[in-house]
Amino acid sequence: MYWIFIKYLLNTFVLLICLIFKPLESKDFNEFVQDFEKIGISNKSIGISIVQIPTTIYPIDTNTKSFGLNQTLSFNPASTIKLLTTRVAYDLIGKNHRFETTLATNGKIIQGVLYGDIFFIGGGDPKLVIEDIEQIVYQLRALGLNEIRGDWIVDDYLFDNPEVNPSSFDGQPMKPYNVGPNAAMVNFKASELTIKNLKRGRFYIELKPELAGIKVTKKLVGVKGGCYRNMITTSLTDKSLRVFGKIGDKCKKYSFYVSLMNHYQFGFSVFKKAWIKAGGKISGSALRGKNPKNSKVLLKWKSPRPLISLIKDINTMSNNPMARTLFLNLSARSNYPASISRSREVIEEWLVGRDFVFPKLIIHNGSGLSRKVRISSSSLTYLLIDALTDSHSLEWLNTLPKVGQEGTVSQRFKNKSVVGNAWLKTGSLRGVQAYSGYIRTARKNWFAVTILVNSKYAEKAKQTMDKLVEWVYQEQ
Repeated sequence: MYWIFIKYLLNTFVLLICLIFKPLESKDFNEFVQDFEKIGISNKSIGISIVQIPTTIYPIDTNTKSFGLNQTLSFNPASTIKLLTTRVAYDLIGKNHRFETTLATNGKIIQGVLYGDIFFIGGGDPKLVIEDIEQIVYQLRALGLNEIRGDWIVDDYLFDNPEVNPSSFDGQPMKPYNVGPNAAMVNFKASELTIKNLKRGRFYIELKPELAGIKVTKKLVGVKGGCYRNMITTSLTDKSLRVFGKIGDKCKKYSFYVSLMNHYQFGFSVFKKAWIKAGGKISGSALRGKNPKNSKVLLKWKSPRPLISLIKDINTMSNNPMARTLFLNLSARSNYPASISRSREVIEEWLVGRDFVFPKLIIHNGSGLSRKVRISSSSLTYLLIDALTDSHSLEWLNTLPKVGQEGTVSQRFKNKSVVGNAWLKTGSLRGVQAYSGYIRTARKNWFAVTILVNSKYAEKAKQTMDKLVEWVYQEQ
């Protein structure tokens, strides 16, 4: 009886594995187009370009395969346009480049006290985060500096770009994805707000990074259920961040990001809090201005992160402030500031130099957070093919997230055989869903794939898009 029971368990296990990894029923590409139509998405709302990539690493069919629909028509690609921004930056700025931020002063240090202002000179670092600010504070303290009797003046003139109105895109000014670019951006101009449920109607709230001069107040009510019951709202006054709403009584911890203040005020608030925590004193205010020619350098901070690491963050997590800042860096020069128009020109020149013709291209701000951005599916696919024929193709490939494992595709393709075998950049806006990336098929063939869906029913397209990717993996 014991062996019969073991055999039954083994057979059940094998059956479950077969069900989980059951191959897709053999389908024709056109049947997927029909699947889109069944959920209300017409043919004219879809752009698809799937092309096999010739390679000498793995054997492929003599005739490479391709599938497509409206390949040359223009669509909104949402965040998949980041592939173009990051690819041009990889090529022109260089994968090993490290951004620098400079601190200078017009004053003198006497017995540990700086009598004068500190100029915080932005070098366009897309990821100058709280850990960097803490190290900057440590190094300033190591110089013997204990007190600053002057203002914190932010020089962000490397970019000729006015402060972006965070409400302009969708009326959500505190959402971190709406943060605009800045040459002196600190921690993406956002703090992580964490609510810890201490039970019995008691809640603890913390901000990371902490902000000097900002007091957090709360008015939260517990309701039955988990975190899905949470309805949290925030509002900011000059000196107070108010957190109020409902939170599920079974939700032990809940975190989200909020964007507060303008760039130079936020950066100063982060620095000031870190400075005070390290035992320093500071009496000045946050201002914006240019570093004078006669100033003296106090400290040059070089990012510990090479550009390839920043590109990985942008493509894996789809970070908009980082992408927009990197986009402006394309045209940053010592003799004139960067601008959106100049960065567009740089990309156009790069495309010409690579013999690309992208007639439908409107790149706008480089991040995809725009209703104006346009590109064809074939343009993105051929960009991907070109990148994979580069001598550093593996490094580039790994800047995209692995499906089912990383970033914006970590929760997609659960229990599918394509997990770990495709690298896909996602794009998502209201009315837009997109994929663009690579698939290494079960037959060891490589495909570049771009799927752009522009429809009021785009959100419903996710499942069909995923099935199409799985089909390419299993069948090609």
